Amino acid sequence: MFTNITRLAALALVSISLVACSGEADESVQEDSAEIVSRTARFETFTGLDGQFYFDLVAGNGENVLRSEGYKSEAARDGGVKSVIQNGVDAKSFAVLPAKNGEYYFNLKAGNGEIIATSETYTTKSSATRATRTVQA
Repeated sequence: MFTNITRLAALALVSISLVACSGEADESVQEDSAEIVSRTARFETFTGLDGQFYFDLVAGNGENVLRSEGYKSEAARDGGVKSVIQNGVDAKSFAVLPAKNGEYYFNLKAGNGEIIATSETYTTKSSATRATRTVQA
């Protein structure tokens, strides 16, 4: 199952890369660190101590970017991964919020408003906002 999710994530990244490569060859493109890290991001799936099924989106630098809500089945969890891929391209799907400890985090929401996944916390709102680009890229 993990292999299928990894392949799905790789396919999504290749699709984005092919679209991005359709421009003229002499265009100068600058990448920020969020775009570079997101290019090597991967999904990791696991079963929690509560018996529910989860996924993490792990950036290329090994840091967790997102953790899913708990799902009652592997199939539902895999649907959540697909939802991240579909909804994660739209900046409107992200909500950056203050945490109780004064830091910031973001939620990725589906079109119906349900939270798909929640980020780790970041020391500043700016850092949390930049982290959303890791998912979007």
